[in-house]
Amino acid sequence: MKKSLAMLLTIVSFSLVSCGESKQLLKMQVSPISPFVLDQDFTEDKKVYKANWISFKFQIKNEHSQKITIAGLRFTVTNNSSKAEKVFNIGVGQILTEEGIKVKEIFPNELLAKSNEEAREIYLDGLPKEENVQNANYSYSVKVEVRGWIGTATEPVGRLSATYFFNTLQ
Repeated sequence: MKKSLAMLLTIVSFSLVSCGESKQLLKMQVSPISPFVLDQDFTEDKKVYKANWISFKFQIKNEHSQKITIAGLRFTVTNNSSKAEKVFNIGVGQILTEEGIKVKEIFPNELLAKSNEEAREIYLDGLPKEENVQNANYSYSVKVEVRGWIGTATEPVGRLSATYFFNTLQ
């Protein structure tokens, strides 16, 4: 009897775990899917991007039934050979109002329910290199963490955290 009860409880607990909310609150997309690593310095609008660097567009879609507010993104870039890491914390610079009007702000960024954020061009530079290695082909793993909350900028309802992974081309 005790074994049957234990078995039943185990099965029920596994089914409860799998019955949790499986729908993602956010969908994230990188374009290109695997950015190419550039190994030369680059200057744009007086900003110098140090080698190694990558550039890509990043877009977030709110799949939740409520507004979400994104305060920032954290990119952790890991050199696949040396395992050296570099972390980038990026603030979000636009708010979408109820009317869909874009307002320039430093923080945070509200996304209406079931809406897309405008794709943003992101540059990550000064990525970790191999010491004393010439003409290396660099490959990186990138972890993106979204920081924010469910609700408006002034009325948070609950914590929001989401993680996305992608790799660069070698």
